[in-house]
Amino acid sequence: MPLRLGPWEVPFSLWQAAIPGSDLPASFVHCPQLYGRAGYYFYDATRGVTDTLDNRVEFDEESQDFVYGGGVGANIGEKFNLRFEYEKYDIQGLDDADALWLTAAWRF
Repeated sequence: MPLRLGPWEVPFSLWQAAIPGSDLPASFVHCPQLYGRAGYYFYDATRGVTDTLDNRVEFDEESQDFVYGGGVGANIGEKFNLRFEYEKYDIQGLDDADALWLTAAWRF
């Protein structure tokens, strides 16, 4: 089943199945060109700063939090894939922590 986005046509398909042990339906969307992601990240950062009087101060912080994002991808030929991705990080003490990625993959 195609989805039209301006001049582009993105193929996708839908599946539905019952959740085991219940009558509740679960729907699955397969669309390899569009995707979303969610996760949890952990970090441990150490940073040293020296002032004009040669005093050194060390900052050591570790934390964990939620990350989410999404992107679009395109297969070029049978083996090459390009992706443009966006990620949003929730880091304490920062107003915005975003990442934009342009990635390429070669499939063997």
